[in-house]
Amino acid sequence: KRVNTLRLWSARAIDPIRLDAFNSGDFATALDEANRARIITRVLYPSDSTPAGQELRLRQEFFFTSASLQDILRRHRQQYGEVTSLPAKVAIQLNDTHPAIAVAELMRNANRLRRPRWRRDRQCTNIQPGPPNGG
Repeated sequence: KRVNTLRLWSARAIDPIRLDAFNSGDFATALDEANRARIITRVLYPSDSTPAGQELRLRQEFFFTSASLQDILRRHRQQYGEVTSLPAKVAIQLNDTHPAIAVAELMRNANRLRRPRWRRDRQCTNIQPGPPNGG
């Protein structure tokens, strides 16, 4: 039996190279979006003592949370055909304070998938926070 699944996410730019910038000789700018996306998963937990570090941490938190929740919803729909049974079939544990964005992101994705009423969606977001760092 499976105990746990480890997902390794990587971020990619939708448009990895801006040809207009590249063709005009601005090679660094041409790759800005690709580098900006790649940085999300390149080094985790940057120092948050600067605004740039704070922004990168928030982008990482959102990226990993969203990717994981989208995968949970995709696999759940694949197995059960819909998301209304999610609370009875899936346990999502938050082991720190920063993934609190998961509740809003799960709500957004569940709503996007089935366009339901708010009350039913809210039931799908009954996520239980765990002790900090799994302790």
